[in-house]
Amino acid sequence: MPERVIVDWDDLPDMDLDPDNPRHDPGMARRDIIRYLVEKESVLGLARDIAKVGLSPLDIFGATETPNGGYMILEGNRRLCALILLRDPSLAPSKERKAFERLNRDFDADAVSIELTVFADKDEADVWIDRKHAGPGNGNGPKPWNPVQLARRYGDRTGNALALALLDYGQSQRMLTKAQSRDILTTITRFISNPFVRQHGLGIETSASDPQFKYKGSRSLFDLRLKKLLDDIVSRRNGATSRTSSADRVKYAQDHLVSIADTATSVSNNSEADPQDQPEQDQSEIKQSSDEAAEHKPDDSSRPTDSTPGPRPDKRGKLVRSSFAPSFRDERLKRILCDLQSLRKNSPLAAALVVRVFLESISVKYLETRGTHVSLQEKLHKIVHNVLKHIETEKNSGAIQLTRAESGALGLLKSQVSNQAFVYSAYYLGLVAHGSAFPDWATLTRKWDEIEPIIGYIASSAEATVDPA
Repeated sequence: MPERVIVDWDDLPDMDLDPDNPRHDPGMARRDIIRYLVEKESVLGLARDIAKVGLSPLDIFGATETPNGGYMILEGNRRLCALILLRDPSLAPSKERKAFERLNRDFDADAVSIELTVFADKDEADVWIDRKHAGPGNGNGPKPWNPVQLARRYGDRTGNALALALLDYGQSQRMLTKAQSRDILTTITRFISNPFVRQHGLGIETSASDPQFKYKGSRSLFDLRLKKLLDDIVSRRNGATSRTSSADRVKYAQDHLVSIADTATSVSNNSEADPQDQPEQDQSEIKQSSDEAAEHKPDDSSRPTDSTPGPRPDKRGKLVRSSFAPSFRDERLKRILCDLQSLRKNSPLAAALVVRVFLESISVKYLETRGTHVSLQEKLHKIVHNVLKHIETEKNSGAIQLTRAESGALGLLKSQVSNQAFVYSAYYLGLVAHGSAFPDWATLTRKWDEIEPIIGYIASSAEATVDPA
């Protein structure tokens, strides 16, 4: 029966390092064992931890008695080496000696309790040493924590904290089962670590390491997109696997997440398609389905969004395409968006006026969400300019990332917002409101497609992010 023994700090020299320990070559001399363990087995880091918090009460030394009345340490040679050097730093290799000397000056030996389990012989000790070091076996050895368990224990230190939060949220919303959740945590991390997937695909505004995530827009839209990502990862569908490049993940988000619109606020999902919503010519160009939200194929050489202009914008029946469907919680913004989505080619004046209302509403909301009060007397061109300037500043600082289409539209609208000839400038829209200008449908649709990416960004970022908790 093994015996428990407490060794005093002054009796530490009675504890010998095992010359046949598997961590090093057999038969090495004591000084060589110390040098090897320090150089190859992270003994300095262990010594720092012992100096800070002491020896772990969960790990007891395993030993046998030696003929001279001391102990041969069969289990715990790294810990013993650390204690030896904390007691006598002169035994440390020259490169690390000063570090051990600094630890020795502040080390409180009285706080260390050295407890041994003394076995009758090596064979009796090996039964338990093998169980500790040879892996989980059939359950008789320690079983390492899997990525989910590590993330639950250590949070953002594992890099999987946000992925775990999304996985738990997905389970709570019945997007997937616990069985389906196995072995997909690191794949989720791989996708959401990509800023485009996280920010544009899912609408998450918090960082990749923040488990307390927040998202833009409505919960219904967030749930639709997250469920799509989880479904594809579980099924290994649409290329949603761990073996993807950064470009692959951006393309996945463009093709399968960004295109998903919020059915709760979009009027583009009517059960019967309106014939006026289709181009008057070339019916082969009609998009295949609202689920795919693809009126065009994006150019792989850039980072397009579903706002990239499609063919012949002047020929479609509505001002905005069905893929333009930012999600709002504010009922007033929902109503304005509904009218914007309903605008038809036989009402160009109404189209320009509703765009003016929409642009002003989302711009004011954007600024007020960020703590800037907007006066009722503030001119529209100044309001929009302040929004665009804020976005540009955040982009340049790295606080946000814009797609190529959004960046291009940002520059265009910023340069044209005060241009009297630009159909969506504040000045021109003011003329329309006073009955002094009459835009044509072709110009309205063509110019809308040019600025739509940044309008969509402002709309999606107008409201405060939502904490799902």
